[in-house]
Amino acid sequence: MGNACGGCCCAAWKELRHRENMNFDRTTSQGRVDYVQAFGTGRRWVSSPHKFLALRATLFLLMMSVLLWSISLSAIDNTAEYWLIYLTHWTLIIEVVYLGCALFTTATLRSKVLERLAENLPPTPGSSTKMPWYVQVTWMLRAVAL
Repeated sequence: MGNACGGCCCAAWKELRHRENMNFDRTTSQGRVDYVQAFGTGRRWVSSPHKFLALRATLFLLMMSVLLWSISLSAIDNTAEYWLIYLTHWTLIIEVVYLGCALFTTATLRSKVLERLAENLPPTPGSSTKMPWYVQVTWMLRAVAL
C-alpha cells in the first residue's frame, strides 16, 4: 500500500522541515529561486510577458467581478450581515487578494523581464537582488490560495 497522497505530502514535509527554506532568499530543494522568472513570466502556454500580464489582469478582473456580484446579491437579498459566515466567501476574498498581488508583482517585474529578453539573458538563480516584500507576499498568498 503506497502513499495516499502520491508522496507529495512527504516531499512537502521534507521541504518545510529545513528551517532555512522558510527564508525566501536561500537555497531550497529545487535550487535557488529566481523571483523575476518565477513571478514575472509565464512558463507554459503563455510565454510572452505581455500576454502573461494580460492573463493576470483578466483573472483578477474576473474574480473581482464575481466577488462584487456575490456581495451585491447578498445586499439585495438582505442577507449581507451573513456574507462572511461562508468559507467559500473567505476563499474568494483570499483568491482576489492573491490575484491582485500577483498582478501588481507581474506588472512591477515587467521591466526586468523585458530587459532580460532584450539582452537575451538566461534566468540567473541566486544572483538576483534581494526579493522585494511584494514578491514575498505574493509567494505566501499563492501557497494559501492553492
